[in-house]
Amino acid sequence: MNALEKIKLIDDIGRELQSRMTFSEIDTYFETYGIPTDHQPSYNSKYVYVKEILPKINDEIIIQIANELNIEHNFQSKLPVFKDNSTTFWKTGHFKLFISHLSTFKKTIGH
Repeated sequence: MNALEKIKLIDDIGRELQSRMTFSEIDTYFETYGIPTDHQPSYNSKYVYVKEILPKINDEIIIQIANELNIEHNFQSKLPVFKDNSTTFWKTGHFKLFISHLSTFKKTIGH
């Protein structure tokens, strides 16, 4: 993706997150992708906040976020996609991740 395409995709993500989430929810969402959330936006705007954070983030993560938010684009992720339909507990269209843990940490891991 070139620079102008990245700007457009980030713009679309910013508008979508602004309409769906609070500042706190955006921070929590970004943290799941390992995106630092210690940034103070230059305006009190979720849209501006997203547009100031995401340009520094790897294109692959931006594409993953766009896919998860169902934002239309023409970019292919280079990350592997596994198509395993033999299990029933994975949600369609969601990232598949298993975290090994002790049962005493089940609630924490679930969050």
